[in-house]
Amino acid sequence: MKVAKGNKRPVTEEPRPEPNEDERRARTRWGRIKLRSLDELDGRTAAARRARDLIAHLVADAGGNDNITEGMRQLITRAAVIAAYVEDIEARWISGGNIKVEEYLAAANTQKRILEAVGLQRVPRNITPSLTEYLGRTARQ
Repeated sequence: MKVAKGNKRPVTEEPRPEPNEDERRARTRWGRIKLRSLDELDGRTAAARRARDLIAHLVADAGGNDNITEGMRQLITRAAVIAAYVEDIEARWISGGNIKVEEYLAAANTQKRILEAVGLQRVPRNITPSLTEYLGRTARQ
């Protein structure tokens, strides 16, 4: 048994257990866990790409970035992430895998409620040119 220099306690040679997820998370200088966001994740996975694509489509359906509030943006993000999750469950089930039907139904119902809150109707984007743009185009023609 080894004793560390200046210590009276023996040093164990057993490996430390793997830290759990909370222990691995980045912390502030005060020791609080930093909150994660989708923006700081590695977006190369198929799920991340799908969620990003869904966010873009839902934002476009809602009339574009200029026509949505931050609350709508948050709901759209939630709907897109849940949609990617639901699509994964559906693909596993169709390929013959086992799924938890309760989880699938809960996620699908949550997605439906979020989409209803955002609005399922496509909002047309205003593409009418301003007077200056219109006059500039007609002058060039």
